[in-house]
Amino acid sequence: FRNCADQYPDEIEIRFKAVQVISASFMAFSAGANDIANAAGPVAGTIQTFQTATIKGQAEVSTWVLVYTGVATIIGLAVLGAGVMATVGHNTTKITPSRGVNIEIGAALAVTIGSILAIPTSATQCVIGAVVAVGLCNKNHRNAVNWSLLGKIFCTWVLTPFTSGAVSAGIYALLRFAAESQVPPDFFPISNTSTAYGQHYPFGVNGNN
Repeated sequence: FRNCADQYPDEIEIRFKAVQVISASFMAFSAGANDIANAAGPVAGTIQTFQTATIKGQAEVSTWVLVYTGVATIIGLAVLGAGVMATVGHNTTKITPSRGVNIEIGAALAVTIGSILAIPTSATQCVIGAVVAVGLCNKNHRNAVNWSLLGKIFCTWVLTPFTSGAVSAGIYALLRFAAESQVPPDFFPISNTSTAYGQHYPFGVNGNN
């Protein structure tokens, strides 16, 4: 598929290298605004529920939560990100500095708009969509895109939500079973007037209002 892609003069590609620093920074900003928010949201919600014993539609996100999720994201990128970057940057279609600028701007705009509208999006899916679109802009169109790899990527997109859901449900069920089998029902007596950790719990013993 790389041989089917258009070849641009080196003089043009060199000029786009400096521009790509700006477009890559825009992409990193948009990914942080959405992907890190996706990771920080559940953490903030869990902390708020534990502290207030209530479930609300919105949770206050502390600065340390953002720092924690940001650092975790950086560590994950450093440890396991090389393979993903190779897949997207080398094995999907031919990517040069001029193509990279267009891919990053398109994906970053899509993710940023989603963030402004408070809609969780996937930066990875936006980038893959931009990569495919740029690949189709070659004169050979479809032949310049690695469709076999894209099929595998699409299958992972379909399977990962079900896999993560099944794993999360299994861990939750295991922890709940362990807690219910080991802790007596009256060990933490909760009633309509009970308090725990200095907070009022507005539900009964069985969690009913």
